[in-house]
Amino acid sequence: MTSARDVSCSLRFWILMHVAVFVLSAAVSAQEPVSLSHQCDYFSEKKGDQIYEFPADANAKELVRQILSAVESKANFELHASNVTTVTGGIAGETRIVLYNQFLFGAENKGKMKWINLAILAHQIGHHINKHSFSKDTEQRKAMELEADRFSAYVLFKLGASAEQAAYALQTDEALSQPSNYPSRSNRVDAIIAVWHSAKNIHDNFDFTAVSDEIPKFPWPPPKPSAWATLSHLAVNPGTGTLQGVADLLENALEKAGYSERSYYSAPDGFALVSRIEQITDTGEPKQGYERWSLDVKPPHVFSVRSYVSALFSMHPGRFRVIAFIVSAHPVSADSASASFESSKDWLWSGANRLPSSVAQLRYTQDYSCVAYIYEFERPTGDATAFLKQPGTLDGKQHLERAMLWRLLIGS
Repeated sequence: MTSARDVSCSLRFWILMHVAVFVLSAAVSAQEPVSLSHQCDYFSEKKGDQIYEFPADANAKELVRQILSAVESKANFELHASNVTTVTGGIAGETRIVLYNQFLFGAENKGKMKWINLAILAHQIGHHINKHSFSKDTEQRKAMELEADRFSAYVLFKLGASAEQAAYALQTDEALSQPSNYPSRSNRVDAIIAVWHSAKNIHDNFDFTAVSDEIPKFPWPPPKPSAWATLSHLAVNPGTGTLQGVADLLENALEKAGYSERSYYSAPDGFALVSRIEQITDTGEPKQGYERWSLDVKPPHVFSVRSYVSALFSMHPGRFRVIAFIVSAHPVSADSASASFESSKDWLWSGANRLPSSVAQLRYTQDYSCVAYIYEFERPTGDATAFLKQPGTLDGKQHLERAMLWRLLIGS
């Protein structure tokens, strides 16, 4: 195991080695001042000297391309070299921006420093891909930082890093600083390790001959839900539309109802689109503000997704809901087995961010149906075990109405 001091010294070495060259080059490079209204420097929000931007170099552009390719996403940000210490993500006016120290990604960027720099770069890109606001609210910001760490962990797994290498950047002395609006280092490391292992398990079970290319499969038959509703009047014309049209309709409805995070899975000749777990009231409405997604707890030091999620829910008595939209040309019937907290939490960040073209281009015919499976969990106060309610408190249509999705999908 590499010591935190060794890694930290290496980080300082590269920065100090290039600082003199940077000063000279900055004097002759085209530079523009940048004013960031919101930002993340990975370890904190640093305020100091004026930040300048320079044209991005080929090495950095290639690394960004690899990161985006790993998650099949397109850039929604600008990339610039800068006088920042490592990599900074933020918002300048209405523009999302990633600024990087121009000496971090040269040919000599190997070994430990390769993974440290890649992790920080992927983390900042993760903020933008997930459309984070870099909120000043402490709890919201902690959740955003953990989500960017999970994004980074998945990317580094895809790029060949070990679990230890994916967490190198958080083993430095710099990471010991824990501002109030950032998660603790142990929380961040645990989240990274959990995602890396989950990604490995999914990768090992991929069926590369499936029509869905490399996106993971949704459990089939689906786990028994608390409630369900068939959406038989979607605003997509059978015979003229495609599955991408159905996916767009579902995504637009989810976005308008506040579900900004969701994941795709393959289903027989179709797909499943799964929402993020939300906390709901006793009558089925989403809780307001940050409390809706209030699932940020200290993970255990047992590095497994099961133990992480088990601890996550044990800290939050109440009701929770996950909605899975299943679009398939085959009859959908539930399995006799029920969904667990562990599996339903994994659904969000273990899936894909979009449909592969082989599924998206399939014709949406009369053979297809769209069914919403609702998984409603309840954990009484105290140390009681969380459980799936079967049947649920509400029926499927009521759940979709309380989630503000029914009218968006059906129109009545």
